[in-house]
Amino acid sequence: MASDNQAGTALVLLAGAVLVLLGLQGTPLRRLGSGEHSLELAALRRRQIAIEVVAEATREQPPDIAAAVAEAVEAIEPIASSPRYLGMRYELMIKQAIERVGGQVPFLNHYSGPDLGFDMTAYMPSGAVHVQAKYRSKGVISRREIDELNQRISRAPRGGFLIVTNAPLSESLKEYNKYVEEDPLSAKVVTWNGPADDDVLAAALRRSSR
Repeated sequence: MASDNQAGTALVLLAGAVLVLLGLQGTPLRRLGSGEHSLELAALRRRQIAIEVVAEATREQPPDIAAAVAEAVEAIEPIASSPRYLGMRYELMIKQAIERVGGQVPFLNHYSGPDLGFDMTAYMPSGAVHVQAKYRSKGVISRREIDELNQRISRAPRGGFLIVTNAPLSESLKEYNKYVEEDPLSAKVVTWNGPADDDVLAAALRRSSR
Protein backbone atom coordinates (compact mmCIF):
# COMPACT_ATOMS: atom_id res chain seq x y z
CA MET A 1 0.00 0.00 0.00
CA ALA A 2 1.39 3.40 -0.91
CA SER A 3 2.35 5.84 1.83
CA ASP A 4 1.06 9.42 1.92
CA ASN A 5 4.51 10.60 0.84
CA GLN A 6 4.56 8.22 -2.15
CA ALA A 7 1.06 9.25 -3.15
CA GLY A 8 2.04 12.92 -2.90
CA THR A 9 5.11 12.35 -5.05
CA ALA A 10 3.02 10.55 -7.65
CA LEU A 11 0.50 13.40 -7.75
CA VAL A 12 3.29 15.93 -8.28
CA LEU A 13 4.74 13.75 -11.04
CA LEU A 14 1.37 13.38 -12.74
CA ALA A 15 0.50 17.06 -12.39
CA GLY A 16 3.81 18.02 -13.97
CA ALA A 17 3.22 15.61 -16.84
CA VAL A 18 -0.26 17.01 -17.45
CA LEU A 19 1.02 20.58 -17.55
CA VAL A 20 3.91 19.74 -19.87
CA LEU A 21 1.82 17.67 -22.26
CA LEU A 22 -1.03 20.16 -22.37
CA GLY A 23 1.50 22.96 -22.85
CA LEU A 24 3.06 21.15 -25.77
CA GLN A 25 -0.33 20.45 -27.30
CA GLY A 26 -1.10 24.17 -27.13
CA THR A 27 2.25 25.37 -28.49
CA PRO A 28 1.70 27.61 -31.53
CA LEU A 29 3.04 26.09 -34.73
CA ARG A 30 5.17 29.19 -35.44
CA ARG A 31 7.38 28.09 -32.52
CA LEU A 32 7.84 24.64 -33.97
CA GLY A 33 8.49 25.44 -37.60
CA SER A 34 6.07 24.88 -40.43
CA GLY A 35 4.58 22.11 -42.48
CA GLU A 36 4.09 18.41 -41.76
CA HIS A 37 7.63 18.04 -40.39
CA SER A 38 6.91 20.43 -37.52
CA LEU A 39 3.74 18.55 -36.62
CA GLU A 40 5.62 15.26 -36.58
CA LEU A 41 8.33 16.74 -34.32
CA ALA A 42 5.73 18.05 -31.89
CA ALA A 43 3.97 14.70 -31.76
CA LEU A 44 7.25 12.86 -31.24
CA ARG A 45 8.22 15.23 -28.45
CA ARG A 46 4.92 14.75 -26.65
CA ARG A 47 5.13 10.99 -27.01
CA GLN A 48 8.70 10.86 -25.72
CA ILE A 49 7.80 12.92 -22.65
CA ALA A 50 4.75 10.75 -21.99
CA ILE A 51 6.84 7.57 -22.17
CA GLU A 52 9.50 9.04 -19.85
CA VAL A 53 6.84 9.98 -17.30
CA VAL A 54 5.50 6.43 -17.28
CA ALA A 55 9.05 5.06 -17.01
CA GLU A 56 9.76 7.34 -14.03
CA ALA A 57 6.58 6.23 -12.28
CA THR A 58 7.35 2.57 -12.97
CA ARG A 59 10.85 3.00 -11.57
CA GLU A 60 10.01 5.04 -8.47
CA GLN A 61 6.42 4.30 -7.44
CA PRO A 62 4.47 1.29 -6.13
CA PRO A 63 2.68 -0.69 -8.86
CA ASP A 64 -0.81 0.69 -8.13
CA ILE A 65 0.37 4.30 -8.35
CA ALA A 66 2.53 3.61 -11.42
CA ALA A 67 -0.44 2.03 -13.18
CA ALA A 68 -2.64 5.04 -12.35
CA VAL A 69 -0.01 7.41 -13.73
CA ALA A 70 0.27 5.34 -16.92
CA GLU A 71 -3.49 5.36 -17.44
CA ALA A 72 -3.75 9.10 -16.83
CA VAL A 73 -0.85 9.95 -19.14
CA GLU A 74 -2.23 7.70 -21.88
CA ALA A 75 -5.57 9.51 -21.65
CA ILE A 76 -3.77 12.79 -22.41
CA GLU A 77 -1.25 11.56 -24.97
CA PRO A 78 -2.06 8.19 -26.60
CA ILE A 79 1.16 6.15 -26.62
CA ALA A 80 -0.24 2.65 -26.87
CA SER A 81 1.38 2.11 -30.28
CA SER A 82 4.91 2.69 -28.97
CA PRO A 83 6.84 -0.61 -28.72
CA ARG A 84 8.84 0.76 -25.79
CA TYR A 85 5.67 1.72 -23.93
CA LEU A 86 3.98 -1.62 -24.61
CA GLY A 87 6.99 -3.52 -23.31
CA MET A 88 7.28 -1.28 -20.26
CA ARG A 89 3.56 -1.60 -19.50
CA TYR A 90 3.79 -5.38 -19.85
CA GLU A 91 6.64 -5.50 -17.32
CA LEU A 92 4.57 -3.46 -14.88
CA MET A 93 1.59 -5.77 -15.38
CA ILE A 94 3.76 -8.82 -14.67
CA LYS A 95 5.11 -7.14 -11.53
CA GLN A 96 1.54 -6.56 -10.36
CA ALA A 97 0.57 -10.15 -11.18
CA ILE A 98 3.51 -11.55 -9.19
CA GLU A 99 2.44 -9.51 -6.19
CA ARG A 100 -1.18 -10.70 -6.59
CA VAL A 101 -0.05 -14.31 -6.34
CA GLY A 102 1.96 -13.75 -3.17
CA GLY A 103 5.38 -12.64 -4.39
CA GLN A 104 7.36 -9.46 -3.83
CA VAL A 105 9.21 -7.46 -6.49
CA PRO A 106 11.28 -4.65 -4.94
CA PHE A 107 12.20 -3.00 -8.23
CA LEU A 108 12.69 -3.45 -11.96
CA ASN A 109 16.37 -4.18 -12.56
CA HIS A 110 17.09 -2.33 -15.78
CA TYR A 111 15.60 0.88 -14.39
CA SER A 112 17.67 0.65 -11.20
CA GLY A 113 21.11 -0.45 -12.36
CA PRO A 114 23.06 -2.41 -14.97
CA ASP A 115 21.42 -4.93 -17.27
CA LEU A 116 21.56 -8.26 -15.44
CA GLY A 117 19.85 -10.29 -18.15
CA PHE A 118 16.45 -10.23 -16.43
CA ASP A 119 13.91 -7.51 -15.63
CA MET A 120 12.97 -8.27 -12.03
CA THR A 121 13.45 -10.71 -9.17
CA ALA A 122 10.33 -12.22 -7.64
CA TYR A 123 10.71 -13.27 -4.03
CA MET A 124 8.26 -16.07 -3.43
CA PRO A 125 7.69 -18.04 -0.19
CA SER A 126 9.48 -20.95 -1.90
CA GLY A 127 12.50 -18.91 -3.04
CA ALA A 128 13.69 -16.35 -5.58
CA VAL A 129 12.92 -16.27 -9.30
CA HIS A 130 14.61 -13.96 -11.80
CA VAL A 131 11.99 -12.94 -14.36
CA GLN A 132 12.48 -11.68 -17.92
CA ALA A 133 9.48 -10.12 -19.68
CA LYS A 134 9.24 -10.63 -23.45
CA TYR A 135 6.43 -8.64 -25.04
CA ARG A 136 5.61 -9.34 -28.67
CA SER A 137 3.24 -7.28 -30.80
CA LYS A 138 3.46 -10.12 -33.29
CA GLY A 139 5.32 -13.39 -33.65
CA VAL A 140 6.74 -15.63 -30.95
CA ILE A 141 9.96 -15.97 -28.97
CA SER A 142 12.64 -17.86 -30.84
CA ARG A 143 14.76 -20.65 -29.41
CA ARG A 144 17.81 -18.54 -30.23
CA GLU A 145 16.59 -15.78 -27.88
CA ILE A 146 16.20 -18.36 -25.11
CA ASP A 147 19.68 -19.72 -25.66
CA GLU A 148 21.19 -16.22 -25.59
CA LEU A 149 19.33 -15.40 -22.38
CA ASN A 150 20.49 -18.63 -20.75
CA GLN A 151 24.09 -17.63 -21.46
CA ARG A 152 23.59 -14.23 -19.85
CA ILE A 153 21.79 -15.45 -16.72
CA SER A 154 24.46 -18.04 -15.99
CA ARG A 155 26.25 -15.20 -14.12
CA ALA A 156 23.13 -14.03 -12.25
CA PRO A 157 22.66 -14.25 -8.46
CA ARG A 158 21.21 -17.37 -6.88
CA GLY A 159 17.63 -18.09 -7.89
CA GLY A 160 15.52 -19.73 -10.55
CA PHE A 161 14.77 -18.22 -13.96
CA LEU A 162 11.50 -17.60 -15.76
CA ILE A 163 10.66 -15.93 -19.07
CA VAL A 164 7.14 -14.50 -19.27
CA THR A 165 5.68 -13.61 -22.66
CA ASN A 166 2.33 -12.54 -24.07
CA ALA A 167 2.96 -14.66 -27.17
CA PRO A 168 1.85 -18.28 -27.52
CA LEU A 169 4.57 -20.88 -27.12
CA SER A 170 5.77 -22.66 -30.23
CA GLU A 171 5.98 -26.44 -30.23
CA SER A 172 9.76 -26.06 -30.04
CA LEU A 173 9.48 -24.05 -26.81
CA LYS A 174 6.99 -26.51 -25.33
CA GLU A 175 9.53 -29.26 -25.90
CA TYR A 176 12.25 -27.01 -24.48
CA ASN A 177 10.22 -26.53 -21.27
CA LYS A 178 9.97 -30.28 -20.82
CA TYR A 179 13.69 -30.68 -21.41
CA VAL A 180 14.74 -28.08 -18.81
CA GLU A 181 12.06 -28.89 -16.22
CA GLU A 182 14.65 -30.15 -13.73
CA ASP A 183 17.50 -27.89 -14.78
CA PRO A 184 17.92 -25.05 -12.22
CA LEU A 185 20.32 -23.16 -14.49
CA SER A 186 17.98 -22.81 -17.48
CA ALA A 187 15.03 -20.43 -17.84
CA LYS A 188 11.54 -21.81 -18.22
CA VAL A 189 9.02 -20.05 -20.48
CA VAL A 190 5.37 -19.28 -19.74
CA THR A 191 2.63 -17.28 -21.48
CA TRP A 192 0.80 -14.61 -19.45
CA ASN A 193 -1.80 -12.23 -20.88
CA GLY A 194 -3.72 -10.96 -17.88
CA PRO A 195 -5.29 -11.90 -14.52
CA ALA A 196 -6.94 -14.96 -16.08
CA ASP A 197 -3.41 -16.42 -16.40
CA ASP A 198 -2.37 -15.67 -12.80
CA ASP A 199 -2.70 -19.32 -11.76
CA VAL A 200 -0.41 -20.38 -14.61
CA LEU A 201 2.11 -17.72 -13.61
CA ALA A 202 1.94 -18.70 -9.94
CA ALA A 203 2.59 -22.36 -10.78
CA ALA A 204 5.53 -21.42 -13.00
CA LEU A 205 7.01 -19.24 -10.24
CA ARG A 206 6.70 -22.06 -7.73
CA ARG A 207 8.39 -24.51 -10.08
CA SER A 208 11.18 -22.09 -10.90
CA SER A 209 11.94 -20.70 -7.43
CA ARG A 210 15.24 -21.63 -5.77
